[in-house]
Amino acid sequence: MVSVRLLPEEKQQLTKRAAEQHISLSQLLRLTALKQIEKTRIKFVPEVNRRLYFQLGKILEQLQTIETDSDFLNDLQELLNEVRRELIDIHKSPKHQQHDN
Repeated sequence: MVSVRLLPEEKQQLTKRAAEQHISLSQLLRLTALKQIEKTRIKFVPEVNRRLYFQLGKILEQLQTIETDSDFLNDLQELLNEVRRELIDIHKSPKHQQHDN
């Protein structure tokens, strides 16, 4: 059990927000606190993944020096970028996802 001190107007505001979401005040506070923890959690990326990420980046740089504009080369570059993102758990932004569709 955790006790929290709130000003009366803070408690009223939170109680109203909880009622709007059809949950208890306790549930609202738990969900909010846990969501905040997830947002700020620092991801652990293994050293091997970081090294591979940078090595694949060097390969990608070399491929970009090739002056041909083939679909195969473009697909290979995108695949390398995708593998690199997965290695360190970086996800595409919504802007890039819309562009790919």
